[in-house]
This record gives sequence, structure tokens and C-alpha cells, in this order.
Amino acid sequence: MAKFISGKELVEAVDDIIYNAKSRLLIISPYIRLDEHFKKLFEKHKNNSDIEIVIGFGKNEENISRSLNYEDFEFFRDFPNIGIVYIPNLHAKYYSNENIGLVTSINLLDSSFRNNIEFGVLGESSLLGNNDKFDLAAFDFSSKILKDGYAVFARRPNYKKKFLGLAKDYVGSTTEWDIIDDLVSNRKYEKHNIFEFLDREKFVAFDKSPKPARQFDQDQYEVQSVKNTSSEDSAYCIRCRTELSYNTDRPYCYSCYQVWVNYANPKYQENFCHSCGKEERTSMEKPECYTCYSSEY
Repeated sequence: MAKFISGKELVEAVDDIIYNAKSRLLIISPYIRLDEHFKKLFEKHKNNSDIEIVIGFGKNEENISRSLNYEDFEFFRDFPNIGIVYIPNLHAKYYSNENIGLVTSINLLDSSFRNNIEFGVLGESSLLGNNDKFDLAAFDFSSKILKDGYAVFARRPNYKKKFLGLAKDYVGSTTEWDIIDDLVSNRKYEKHNIFEFLDREKFVAFDKSPKPARQFDQDQYEVQSVKNTSSEDSAYCIRCRTELSYNTDRPYCYSCYQVWVNYANPKYQENFCHSCGKEERTSMEKPECYTCYSSEY
């Protein structure tokens, strides 16, 4: 459930998102300036290759250091699993880990936290089984602006498999892309998409390019759903739980389908069982919970 927050609650939410990240951390802020407090929050993850950190910043094309200074670039360079993206016309702010997401007015600046009137909306993260439609939209939109940005820095962990591939040991990281010096010095640089370097599992929604899919307007979509189902059978959208006709080939309402079709990932985790409407981890590929699926066979 989305929640409006401000003041101390907003400050603590940003801290919690950074500090409590377990597998992914996404920071989108036009201006970033790390004071000692922010550095302590990030430093918890400095030796953890399992957490992939993605940072998007923007503004100040003539003087990038006004948005993210060289000292902070150097700080992030030491992390084992990180990507940094420059988005020239960025003004939005979004903070997210695998559990929660925050759309807010606040930059990652100490002065903003101390001096400004700021607020935001907190929602459950889009990678959870029970995600807010609000945060799913924020997460998906973030993928688009990051994809259009300039990959500035990417460092990826290396692993050695053991126990027949069932486990792995971290054996150091490799810097795969680094144009920090060129960017700060305002020199020409080659454009790369940051998703060339990201972990495809942790950022699956970001990483999927749209595949060709048949487009329907609302009337066509509804007619097709009715034509393939019995009018006596009611069911639920697997993303928002809107009631609709039962059809496991089309387990989304029209609005949610329009979001899903941008990536068309049949394995993307959704919230509800198409048949009974209970909160369950489902997907386009498997839209029903185990109980409902088993009862059909």
C-alpha cells in the first residue's frame, strides 16, 4: 500500500532503503553529494558482491562535478558490483531496494535533508510477490530513463564455481566500463547502455528489450477475453486483482497488460492467483496458484 511520508519519516526511509538492501539498490537523483553519514550507509555493502548497486544522476552537462563530484565517483569505484549512469535531463528522484521503493522530491544531498521541505510516496517494491502497482510503474519507468542514459562506470564481480556448480566463491571484480575521467573533464566519450553490464536476474525488468507482440486496443482486448472464456467464470488480474473473465492466456486487466507487454516477460513475478484471487507468486507463464492449478487436473 502506497504511503505519503515527509520529515523524519522520509529521512529514515531513504536511510533504510540504502542500509537494508540485500540484493539490489537503485538510486536515481540528479544531485548526489555524500557526507559521512551517507558514506557509512553505503559502506555496509562495500565488501558484498551479492548486492548490485545502480546509480543514476544528471544535470550540469558543462560541469558534471556539480551533480556528482570526483571524490564521490572515487568512493563508488571501490564497490564490487556497481553501475553508474549519467542522464542529462534527469529531474526525478527514486530510491529502491528489493523490498521498498520511494518516489520523492529529495536529492541525495545532505543540505536537502537538513534544510528543505521535502516529501515522497513509499511503496512496496516491484520485485516482491505482493507489489504496489504504484511502485511497479516507478520501477518500470526507471528502466526506460536508465536505458537512455550514458553508462559511466560498471564493475562486475567474478566467481569460481564449486560443488558441481551448486555454490560459488567471490574471486574479485572487474571494471568493465569507465569513462569517469572523460565525463568529468568534459571530453568526448562513447555511449553505452548500462544494461550491457547488469546482472540479468536482479534487474530482469530493466534488462528485457520489448519483443514483438500483437497490439490490442481496449475493445479488442475485452472482446478477445470474452470470446475465449465462459461468462460464468470469474477470475482476477494477477497484478492488481481487478475482477475479469477467466482466461489463463490473458490473466491481466487491460491496464496491467499494457504495462506488461512493454517487456513481455512471461516469468515476471506477479501478485495474485488468476483463479481464486489469493496473494500468491504467479506469472503470465503460471497465472494460477498450485491449489487452483492442481484442481484442474
